[in-house]
Amino acid sequence: MATHFALRSEQPTEADVRQILDEQTMLVSVTIYGNGPAFARDSYMVLTQGAKTIKPVKMRYDGRASLAPTWPKTPPYQAKVIASFAYEEFDPLASTRISVFPAVGGEVSFDVDFSKVE
Repeated sequence: MATHFALRSEQPTEADVRQILDEQTMLVSVTIYGNGPAFARDSYMVLTQGAKTIKPVKMRYDGRASLAPTWPKTPPYQAKVIASFAYEEFDPLASTRISVFPAVGGEVSFDVDFSKVE
């Protein structure tokens, strides 16, 4: 949410802060790149902490990708995959791997340290 407000040169109101703190889920948004406008449709995301796989409570994705800023270089399209994870399901201090599975196949994974997110 900090990025949301910063991009608009706004400060969150007290009600905005209260709403954020009352949330039961953490939103994870990942931008992925592919070769066709529908490549992100039906993509999926999970968190992995040790041997535990955390599934999202809600998933969204761009049904139609937009041209990437790097176009005409390949891959020419970019899309967002967004997942909501219940705070009670994961440890914010544990080593975490985010994995995105585009419906067209493959996997994009990277490690994150949520304890350093401000």
